Amino acid sequence: MTKYTTDELKSILKKGDVILTHGSSWISRMIQKVTQSHWNHVVIYDEDGYVIESNWGGVVRSHVYNYYAGKDIMILRHKTASKTKLRYVVESAKYFIGREYDYFQIIELLWLYLTGRRGNSRQISSKNKFICSELVGRAFHDNDLPVIAKYKYTELSPGDWPNSKNFVKI
Repeated sequence: MTKYTTDELKSILKKGDVILTHGSSWISRMIQKVTQSHWNHVVIYDEDGYVIESNWGGVVRSHVYNYYAGKDIMILRHKTASKTKLRYVVESAKYFIGREYDYFQIIELLWLYLTGRRGNSRQISSKNKFICSELVGRAFHDNDLPVIAKYKYTELSPGDWPNSKNFVKI
């Protein structure tokens, strides 16, 4: 487990960093079990202590230190993206602020995992709503920075991020 104080997060985090975490709600535990991962939530660091994320309330800009300081998290940084490119990635994520959470997609992804068919997850989900991993994955995808080449951004789960060869653990 890796836990950071607020001061440590302030000194470590850079615009475009990806933060993985996990919760203890029933849906969080279900995501962990189905994806066989410790992680069930992913956000992207903006700046000045804020992240862009998709949670039950939709796509929002949240204060990182209030929620992530002292919690078990993993910080990932893109290996090759320039500061300019990462600024565009974050702006891409910010574009979707105010969009709704995609409850149907989370159900669909869980079903695909359970049946062993990680294919097109756009059968019942919405193209105008987002789950956390899709939001962050799309921000990178829209700027020609795929997370994992064999998966579309709509197919990503939080547990996929540590397996990306394009990111390094901080």
